[in-house]
Amino acid sequence: MTDIKGYLKDRLVDKSDNFDCLICFGVARNPIECLGCGQIYCKNCQENWKKENGFYECIKCENKKMNPLNQHLMEAYVNLKYKCNCNQVFSLQDMAKHEDFCNQPNCKYFSFCNLKVSPKFKDQQLCSSTCLILDLTQQNIKDQKKLFKEIMTVLNKKTSNSNNTNSTQLVKQNSLKTSVQAPNIPIVPFIQIKNNFPPSGNQLQFKWDLNNKGDNIVISADGYSVKLKESVYVFKSVIADQAFTKGQHYFEIQLDQMTENELKIGVVTNNLFNKNTAFCDQESGFGYYTIGKLRNGSNAHGSDYGAKFKNSGVCGVFLDMQKGILAFSYNSAFLGVAFKNSALTKSPIYASVALLHTASFSLRSGLSIPSWASSIV
Repeated sequence: MTDIKGYLKDRLVDKSDNFDCLICFGVARNPIECLGCGQIYCKNCQENWKKENGFYECIKCENKKMNPLNQHLMEAYVNLKYKCNCNQVFSLQDMAKHEDFCNQPNCKYFSFCNLKVSPKFKDQQLCSSTCLILDLTQQNIKDQKKLFKEIMTVLNKKTSNSNNTNSTQLVKQNSLKTSVQAPNIPIVPFIQIKNNFPPSGNQLQFKWDLNNKGDNIVISADGYSVKLKESVYVFKSVIADQAFTKGQHYFEIQLDQMTENELKIGVVTNNLFNKNTAFCDQESGFGYYTIGKLRNGSNAHGSDYGAKFKNSGVCGVFLDMQKGILAFSYNSAFLGVAFKNSALTKSPIYASVALLHTASFSLRSGLSIPSWASSIV
C-alpha cells in the first residue's frame, strides 16, 4: 500500500477547493471523480480504499463508480499553479516530472553546480562529468600522471561523439600545473540561425556569453543560438557578453519549434547572479514570462502582460535607458510598456533569457529601433 497523498493545499498558488480529495484533504493527485455526485479523489487514495474494502466507494454518496476527470475539468486542473519545496512554481501538469528531479539528493558539489545526483553518477553522489572531474582534482592524488589519465578517461567518454578537441588540449595544459582545474564543457555544434542583421547606428551588437551561463546550456560558436535539453525542470539563464550603458536599444529573440516550455525574456542589472536560476527571480532582473506574465524579483508572482507563446514567432525587446522603460513586441505587434523603473536608467544592463527543460532560440542584436517604440511616452 502506497502512502503518496495529494498535493499540499497551502502550496497551491491558484487557491481553489474544486479539486480537494475527500480522503487525504489535499489537492487530488491523478484525480478521479465519483459518477454519482462529482466528488473528486486522488486515484491513489481510492486505490488504498479499494484494497481495504474490496471496492471503490464515494465517501460522500456511496456510489461505487469512479472515472477520470472529464476534459473540461482536466484542463482546469493541469493548469493550476503549484509551488514546490524548492520555491519553483509549476503547473500541475509539469509538477510530477519536476518532483522526480527535485526529490533526488543534491550533488556533492551542489553549492557550485546547483544540480541533483545523476543516475549515471549515483555511486559517487555527483551530477555530471564536470563535477566528476572536480571531484578527482579534490582528491589527494600526488601522482599527476595518474590524475591526468583519470581525467582523460572521463573526457574521452564525454566527448566521444564530438569533434571538439579544445577540452583535451585544455586538460593537457592544466595537467602541467600544480593544481588541475576542471575544464569547461565543450560546445556541441548544432544548426544555427545566423544574425544577418547588421548593426544600425550606435546599436550594440552583443552575443551570448559562452562562459557565463546555466549548466547544460549549449551556445553556438558564433554566440547567437542557444539550446537546452535535459531531464530536469529548472530555469537556467544566458546573459549578454556586453552591457547596455546608455540610450535606446532593441533586440529580438527568434523562437524555435523544439521549445516545450515558455521562456523568460528581458534584462538584468547584475551579471553575477546564479545562472542556474531565472535572471528575473532576482530583484535586478526584469522579465517577460511568455505565459502572459511579468517577473521581477519573484519566480511565482507578477502582473498579467502581453501574449502567450513558446515555440514560434519573434519576441522584440526595447530598452530606453533615458526613460527607464522596458517594452516588448510579438511578431512586430507592440505589447505595451512592461516596466518603468529607475533601475533601468543605470548602467550596466544586460540582455538575458531563461530556459526550462527543453528549449531553443536565436538572438538578433544590433537592430534599428522599431517604429512602434516612438509611440511610447
